[in-house]
Amino acid sequence: MKKIKLNQNIEVSNIIQGTMNFNRQSFTPKDVMEMIVHRLDHGVSTFDTAQIYGSGDNEVLMGEALRLNPSLKGKTQWISKTGIILPKDQFSIAHYDTRANSIIAACEQSLEKLGLDSLDVFLIHREDPLIGHEEVAYALDECMKRGYIKSYGVSNFDPHKFDALQHFTKQPLITNQIEFSINCFEHIDNGNFDYLQKQHVHPLIWSPLAQGRVFNSQDPKYQALKNTLENLAVKYNTTSATIALSFILHHPIQAIPIIGTTQNHRFESLLESINITLEHEDWYRIYTAHPSRRLR
Repeated sequence: MKKIKLNQNIEVSNIIQGTMNFNRQSFTPKDVMEMIVHRLDHGVSTFDTAQIYGSGDNEVLMGEALRLNPSLKGKTQWISKTGIILPKDQFSIAHYDTRANSIIAACEQSLEKLGLDSLDVFLIHREDPLIGHEEVAYALDECMKRGYIKSYGVSNFDPHKFDALQHFTKQPLITNQIEFSINCFEHIDNGNFDYLQKQHVHPLIWSPLAQGRVFNSQDPKYQALKNTLENLAVKYNTTSATIALSFILHHPIQAIPIIGTTQNHRFESLLESINITLEHEDWYRIYTAHPSRRLR
């Protein structure tokens, strides 16, 4: 599997394993360690987590898995995110916190939980309506200065907020983790894809299969899209889900999908998308089959 350079020092696998669905109720640290080995055996070396995944326990579970086989640390790249604060009790509410002290403390906590010396990529998880761009930039640069992280970026930022933060950071923002799929075109419509191409930034893509909503939907509005995917799956001798992933990989922006499946056989099936080259017209067949899409 090819690697994609996010900057001169950081490169990630063309597909990333998301860890949000790995929890202690379903998986032991040994299970997770074996999953990491399986993904590495199939060319996927990059893993995505976040401060809030598993209500804060996901990074602990990942760290326990890495401690079972410390050699994996040198073979993998780790991405984490901060900025979302979950309720601590019945009197508190979910909110964002991108104040400098909170960002730096969260980074330290992620490193401790994962058992890593540094994170390869550290992201601000969401657009904070109370964001102070200069303060966030200071915190990210301070984490770099302390050696906590090798690079930084954002998640779910629109072009204006990305540009505002980048104005204050000492290093370029390395990526923007955003949603894109056969059912989500927000970042095509809001100009994000155009802006990121201008900045030579490859986005990371969450929910690249739209959480299966299209494949499993009985809504008649999705029937044309489902039929199109099924017909193309026959043409390319694969599955509808793999075609949907190929749809993302076909875009010139070189987006990097984050796959969340915990099933090895399904993961292997989706990796077929890397070897499928959609015909240009087939990409538009998928695009225009969605009920919200039309060519202008």
